[in-house]
Amino acid sequence: MTPPEETSPQKERLARALRGLIEGLTMVELPADILANLATEIERQSATLHGFPTRTARKTFGQASSADDRRSFREHSPLTGICSPIAPPLSLRTETDQDGRQRVVGEVRFGWAYEGPPGHVHGGYVAAIFDELLGFAQTLSGKTGMTGKLTTRFRSPTPLHTPLTLVGTFDRMDGRCIQTTGKLYAGDQLTADAQGLFVQLEPAHLDSLDEARVEVMRRAKSKYR
Repeated sequence: MTPPEETSPQKERLARALRGLIEGLTMVELPADILANLATEIERQSATLHGFPTRTARKTFGQASSADDRRSFREHSPLTGICSPIAPPLSLRTETDQDGRQRVVGEVRFGWAYEGPPGHVHGGYVAAIFDELLGFAQTLSGKTGMTGKLTTRFRSPTPLHTPLTLVGTFDRMDGRCIQTTGKLYAGDQLTADAQGLFVQLEPAHLDSLDEARVEVMRRAKSKYR
């Protein structure tokens, strides 16, 4: 068997193929016999996956302490994951602005699978990418936090099939509260902005999340036995 660290390019390729399938299923009207054949084949392929080992850990932006942690999050996040077929995916990076402050910049393009208002992105996905953007931005505080409050303001509809840019900043610490701000643009048009409050977590709390994930994995495995 090929070692997991060598499978990422093929996992990325598979994720792209599945995104194309999702996009087509969303928009294309297919005859019943073709749908039945596709469903049978996908069910067969899906069943083969359950005989392979599962990932035992998944770190958030704040928890990622090694290159492997960061790679795992980048590959499998439901929003930034290049190996996740449900991710748009959103690309994020840090850069320094003209005032010498670090910020997080992102790019994303939403397809038909994310449509809410006709021709535009569903507001729930707009809020979700702010949660991801600001979850990254809060790490610029040097602390680890989880979302406590996310306030999203929709300035104008966000278009589908359009390059979108996001900018996120860490603003300040108020005790255990990490304050962040984000903006979303379609070209020069501000379509939404957000304020995120993240609550700093203690190591014991992070450990309890890891333990809870192990239990969830145990229950999930039993479903396929």
